[in-house]
Amino acid sequence: MQDPEFLLYGGLGGLVVEIIMLNEYRMKLHWRRFQKLFLTPWYWLCALGMVAVSGIVAWALYVGLDLGSQAQVRTVFIAGIAAQSIVRSFAKSGTTHLGSAQKPDARLSIDEILNP
Repeated sequence: MQDPEFLLYGGLGGLVVEIIMLNEYRMKLHWRRFQKLFLTPWYWLCALGMVAVSGIVAWALYVGLDLGSQAQVRTVFIAGIAAQSIVRSFAKSGTTHLGSAQKPDARLSIDEILNP
C-alpha cells in the first residue's frame, strides 16, 4: 500500500467526528441509555468502522499526493471528516432518531448508534 499515512490522517479526522458525536449522544440520550450505548460492542464496532472508512476514503482520494506541506495534511484530515459525515448522512435517510428517549432500557439499533 502506498502512502499509509493518509489512512492515519483521514482516520484522525473521523475520530474527531466520533468524539463530537459521543458528546451529542450524551446530551440527547437518557443517562441509562447512554451507558448502554457506550458499553455495547456494536457501538465500538461502528465507531471503529467509521474511523477506518474515513482513513480509507482519504487514502483513496489523495494517494500519491506529496504530504510535504501542512496545507496538504490538513486537506487529508478534512477529507476524513467529510467521509464520515457523508456516510452518516446516508445512514440517516428515512430513519427515526432516538425514539426510545422515553424507554431508556429498550434495545439499541444500528440506526440509533449511527444517528443521534
